Amino acid sequence: MSWANVVKGTPYPGTSGESTINKDRIGSLPDYGQGRQRAKSAATRGALIATARALFTKSGYHQTNTTELVEMASVTRGALYHHFADKKDLFEAVFRQVFDEVQKRTNAAAAAQPGDLWDKTVAATVSNLQIRADDLEAQRILMVEGPAVLGWERWRALQEGVLEDFTGTIRKLMDQGRIAQGPARALAGQIIAALVDAALSIAHSDDHSTELETQREAFLALFEGLQTKA
Repeated sequence: MSWANVVKGTPYPGTSGESTINKDRIGSLPDYGQGRQRAKSAATRGALIATARALFTKSGYHQTNTTELVEMASVTRGALYHHFADKKDLFEAVFRQVFDEVQKRTNAAAAAQPGDLWDKTVAATVSNLQIRADDLEAQRILMVEGPAVLGWERWRALQEGVLEDFTGTIRKLMDQGRIAQGPARALAGQIIAALVDAALSIAHSDDHSTELETQREAFLALFEGLQTKA
């Protein structure tokens, strides 16, 4: 609230008429009460997402009940429905958080890889595969629960930004002559779909390390096959 608005109100006790306080000199002061309220609201939302993330990963979406969730998060049911329309809306917030973290780790791997765009693209793809294969949250939230809870269209829409970025990378590689010209978006989508399938194969394998190496070699062979031959 602005002090300038207060000045326009009822005169202070013991005075008559409008206050003589100079509004221009006072200006607007921050409302620290609102700041504390926003911080508290953000903390409540964060607690709900963190708790839901743990429960959805451990038990799955349908086996997680909101009574247990709000108790573990130490918030009220009213707080849950203040921040989220329903449990599905909360799941989407968890999905977005996990997905963003996976992408940040993937981008970091690409940035750390020396070489040109080709080298960085291969490194990012292999890194994304390993993250999805090793990270239980990524497996459960992104690849198992995600399409089942959100539906294929919404699940795909939430990943559209990454598909667009990867499509742009594929187009650049085509323009550089590293990959033969073709339908860049379709190729990018097929590579991403293959990543998800490979990661699930690794996650469900009895020999995780061997399957991871097998899938990694398969992707390296895939990229080798995509390269144009000089």
